[in-house]
Amino acid sequence: MTAPDHKAMAITMFEVAFVSGRPSQEDADKAALEACEKEKRSIPRDTALARTESRCELFASGNVTVKQRLYIAMPPMPWINASVQRPFVAAELPIVSQEAKDSAERRYHRSPGSKALVIGGNRGRYFVTTAQSSPEEAMRRTLERCGFVTRSTCLVVAVDDTFVVAIPTLARATGIYREGALFGVQPAERLEVARQLENAPQGWSAVAVGAGGHTGLKVAATSERNAVDGAMDDCARRDRDCRITVIGPFLVDATRANPAPATP
Repeated sequence: MTAPDHKAMAITMFEVAFVSGRPSQEDADKAALEACEKEKRSIPRDTALARTESRCELFASGNVTVKQRLYIAMPPMPWINASVQRPFVAAELPIVSQEAKDSAERRYHRSPGSKALVIGGNRGRYFVTTAQSSPEEAMRRTLERCGFVTRSTCLVVAVDDTFVVAIPTLARATGIYREGALFGVQPAERLEVARQLENAPQGWSAVAVGAGGHTGLKVAATSERNAVDGAMDDCARRDRDCRITVIGPFLVDATRANPAPATP
């Protein structure tokens, strides 16, 4: 802010380039972008994600912020579910591809802490930040990066070497639950489900949906099985042909939910 005019700042997801003392603002803006292009790191893999993160954009022109995408959607705190934590295993990462799991084993599992792994977007992209000053800083930076790229609210899945989210084992996770994702559900019930899930961030939760569009819900359960059984029982009281559609923060394949073991 104290540098002489004319000045400008350009950024990528990883670098900042700054120039000052230029003859005009137009010249400063152009010089900042050129400096950013010279300083930015090479892209190890020429993918759409890598190009997005390494694209130079003008952030400030003089003392005015000019960048358009300033708002980044962040999930409500707490970002971790303390009651379901277990050791991180890359092969058990939900909704990501096998290639991503293999990459996470190399990039994340073997990297120094404090670190965080975040999943976001409709295609199960994952983002990693390592070697940070604290777990909170690792989570914040990774959530912001994921939110900026995917333009959606992202989910902290692992911190250091621990899973910190309820990962389904009784059904295959297919996506991250969003309020509008329960198609065919009565509107009032859909809003109530979203409210209760948001107000119960700890423990296990599950949602079942019946043929008539009514729901069953169980939150803050002590186990995945208790959550699933509770949601199915709740749904059966008001509807028929109920199926589990949400476990924890994930949408699940309702046709593959494992039934409770039969009682002898």
